[in-house]
Amino acid sequence: VAGANPMILERCDAFPPHLAVDDAMYARVMKGDSIAAAIAEERLYLADYVALDGIPTGTKADLPRYLCAPMALFAVEPITKSLYPVAIQLGQTPDAACFTPNDGWHWRMAMQFVQIADANVHEGIYHLGRTHMVMEAVKLCMERQLDDGHPLHRLLVAHVETTLAINHSAKTSLIAPGGTVDQCFAPTIEAFAGVVKKSLDTYPIATATPEHDLQARGLTNTEVLEHPYRDDVRIVHAAVEAFVSEYIDLYYTTDADVSGDAELQAFVRELGATDGGRLVGMPTVQTVADVKSLITKFVFIAGPGHSAVNFAQFPFMGFVSNMVGSAFQPVPTADTPNEEAELTKLLP
Repeated sequence: VAGANPMILERCDAFPPHLAVDDAMYARVMKGDSIAAAIAEERLYLADYVALDGIPTGTKADLPRYLCAPMALFAVEPITKSLYPVAIQLGQTPDAACFTPNDGWHWRMAMQFVQIADANVHEGIYHLGRTHMVMEAVKLCMERQLDDGHPLHRLLVAHVETTLAINHSAKTSLIAPGGTVDQCFAPTIEAFAGVVKKSLDTYPIATATPEHDLQARGLTNTEVLEHPYRDDVRIVHAAVEAFVSEYIDLYYTTDADVSGDAELQAFVRELGATDGGRLVGMPTVQTVADVKSLITKFVFIAGPGHSAVNFAQFPFMGFVSNMVGSAFQPVPTADTPNEEAELTKLLP
């Protein structure tokens, strides 16, 4: 709901058939509650890391690295309205190990594998893919198609001031072979690049708004779930939207101004072109409202959207025993010794 990655949790409107949590297991954790009641009252939530299912992993200093695609089930307690973890299944099939907070060190190990998965999808999808890579396309296309004096260039340039420099640094060190991700994260560097590419291929720009994301994840009921990111992002996005709208109104008074702006139309075409920006789901821009919508998306992604998944990284991920990029022991099973030493072995 906050922290480095508030982008994964979603409401369960139907219980996943491949999640091996039954009513008895649920009730042992959430005493006096049931799965059916939690679903009916919009109190059941899931963090599903299916994007990592089957991802090839590498080695570091001759040590195999491990991760999995866990499913972490949460429920809102009906009296306190607090969100509680219920169970973690360490894989996408019902025969995968499944642990609850009652399971001692097995539970701590399961939480560590969720944190590892969260670090990987956070960095590959929500941070690098859906902010840095999107804005690189915007930067390149605007420099190619918009004159320096064009009002949209003048608006956007402040939001992509260092995009190419930091992305170049990422491509030559962070995500390069032998770089930080290759050293610290579980997937092979080729597999990690595949995660980044898929994050872009599944991110239609037409619907790239926080409200669409919140609706899709079922997080809009403010009476049920406390969710700081949801509450803050709505306020911040509204401010961005108002600012962009006022700015656009200075330069585009009619829809004909938009459709007749050759530079703007070339910019939009190149953003979605296969030999250009390759952003998927690029909308057409024919009206003043269309321009406002598109530019609001880019300003938000470059600024508040990036900030939400960037600036909490060090406090959350800088402490090794909280969140790491890889485990160095296999995924635990019911047969794994239920003791602290086994948790310690997982860490770098």
